[in-house]
Amino acid sequence: TPGAALGLDHAGCDRAVVEHAKALAVIGEGVVRTARQVDGDPFVQGGAQERNRRGGTEAVALAIGFAEAIKILPSPTGKGKGGELRAYLLAKLAEIPEVVLHSATDASSSDWIVSITFVPNVLANLEGDALLIRYDLDGIAVSNGAACTSGSQQPSHVLLAMGKSREAAMKSVRVSFSRYTTMEDLDRFLETTRTILHSL
Repeated sequence: TPGAALGLDHAGCDRAVVEHAKALAVIGEGVVRTARQVDGDPFVQGGAQERNRRGGTEAVALAIGFAEAIKILPSPTGKGKGGELRAYLLAKLAEIPEVVLHSATDASSSDWIVSITFVPNVLANLEGDALLIRYDLDGIAVSNGAACTSGSQQPSHVLLAMGKSREAAMKSVRVSFSRYTTMEDLDRFLETTRTILHSL
């Protein structure tokens, strides 16, 4: 089911919203999964579509595209490509003494994200924005927090809640994988990371 493909069947939530980027689907489509016992006011007025939850005509082509993207998603619980990429990156990062992991190294962490920062003497010589620009100049798209806070000048609230310092949170690098990520992509990331560290 789509819920199983998205890892929502046993998520323990009343409502989940998944937008296109999480499934690598077409921009403009998503899914709202609501528990049967949960009701709420319509979020778009003017029609009885979706059991009176919204007005407007569905974009059928986008919905079909989203459904197809869901079908080819890796299993959220299986150790597939994401787990292999993550294990490889964690092993290589462990060889760089200046790197400090935010991510857990056990099964409690997502297979699709690794978050790092650096030791204090390196952090003192880094600017968060400049760090991301260095990666960008090498054609590597990383961030220092979740996409929902992109453009924010504030440190990641998640990292702060994990007990990380404000400086470490501001100067972090978040690497996200997709089904299109290759080991060669990770090697380029590692090479750029070493280049940045050697330039300080």
